[in-house]
Amino acid sequence: MTDVNVNAGQDDDEDIFEASSDDFASKFHLKDRLVMIYPTGKTGTRQGENGPYVWMETVTVVLDDGPDGWQPMVMNYDTSTMVPNLVPSVAEEGPQVLTNFQWSAGGVVARLQGKDPKSNNGVPKGLLGRIDAKAMKGKAAAWRPNPPTDEDSALAVQPDIKAVRIKARQVIVDAFKVSEDGDAF
Repeated sequence: MTDVNVNAGQDDDEDIFEASSDDFASKFHLKDRLVMIYPTGKTGTRQGENGPYVWMETVTVVLDDGPDGWQPMVMNYDTSTMVPNLVPSVAEEGPQVLTNFQWSAGGVVARLQGKDPKSNNGVPKGLLGRIDAKAMKGKAAAWRPNPPTDEDSALAVQPDIKAVRIKARQVIVDAFKVSEDGDAF
């Protein structure tokens, strides 16, 4: 009788998982990039170092790499250190869809008020803008989407980019419909 190795061809346990990371895309990875932000309707409050702050969950679609092109390292303005860019290049990989992306910057949250699906018959209104951080003397930078230029607006409606945006928005519409249907019972 021949011995059979039942583990032949199987990977070691070390090969079947990936280590968890604290790294996730944030506003720093979006600085100077054109984005379309769709609020999902999920929001809340967290306690910060300087008191409570409001956050809003979104689907944020990154439409370009910014005026200087994609950068492999970006500035983390909270720590004044360079960190790897976690949002891939749009020029190389197409528009990037960031689901469950939470915005807590006051300038973004304020602009998203009333754009959620519940306020708009189940379809969120998108907010188009180029993300900027305005330095504040003695305070943290104020993050906000700058109004789009005519060129930015034209880019956002190009057929291939528009298709990605509409698909991303539709995920929110579908989820909202399911939650509304569930609330009916």
